[in-house]
Amino acid sequence: MSRPSVVRPRFVRPIGALALLLAAVVTLSAFAVGSGAGLGGRAAPLGAPTADAAAPTYPPLTGNLTGPTVVATATSSTYFVNATGGPAYVKGLLVGNLTFAVTLTGANLTGVTVTPQNGSMFNNTPSHFVLKTTNVTQTLTITVLLKSALANVSRELNLTLAVPVVVPYVISTELVASTNATVLPFSITVDLDGQPIATVRVPEIPAGQSYAFRYLYATTGLSVGYHTFSISLAQEHGLVRFPNGATTYSMTVYVAGPPPNYTIWIVAGVIAFFAAAFISLARLRARRRRRR
Repeated sequence: MSRPSVVRPRFVRPIGALALLLAAVVTLSAFAVGSGAGLGGRAAPLGAPTADAAAPTYPPLTGNLTGPTVVATATSSTYFVNATGGPAYVKGLLVGNLTFAVTLTGANLTGVTVTPQNGSMFNNTPSHFVLKTTNVTQTLTITVLLKSALANVSRELNLTLAVPVVVPYVISTELVASTNATVLPFSITVDLDGQPIATVRVPEIPAGQSYAFRYLYATTGLSVGYHTFSISLAQEHGLVRFPNGATTYSMTVYVAGPPPNYTIWIVAGVIAFFAAAFISLARLRARRRRRR
């Protein structure tokens, strides 16, 4: 009788602690990826930045340039520049640098100046610069470069304005204060053909003294005909008058039209001359033929 065979179990080497740890990490990673895919999400690639590390957003850089659109020769005019947005603004607050730089172009810039040529803006408050012109009539182009910057991020914007420099109309007269009292500062409205065009501030005038009033009206052109500038002191209740004692002053100018264009008449005359010469020559030839 044969003896039953006995199956001896093989010896199994125990798994080390490090191998168990690696297996657990691999299992958890697979579970996390599978769970994200099951929820409709996408697994983030290794090393991808999180939402908190995304680059901050900022409003677009905008700005404006305001001031006289026509200026007089040999005068100073003030312009205002304002800007907002760009990297310098974070959550509506100015935390970076917001600056401007001014450049000029024109036919003759000798003696023409801009002060200051560059500057900064703070707390939504406009900055300003002064344009000083000479006696040269021309068109100046003002270019303002706006720059909004924070750290190594910046944005720029150009603003341009074409400004004709013209010979102005000059309204000048004397203002005489009464001998009874000093006249405090007041304003005078300048009218053109009955419509107000400017308000001029007059400083204090001591009693019995006079002030030289002068206003320059710069324009690219008035219509053909007569135009009247006028000012009134009626609101000063007799405390200030003009040298002749009146309370109103006016100045009338005449704007001539363009010179007549005689070109069409010259051309017509030349055509008529040659036509008459041709007719006369034709008649003369006809008479000679008849005689023959």
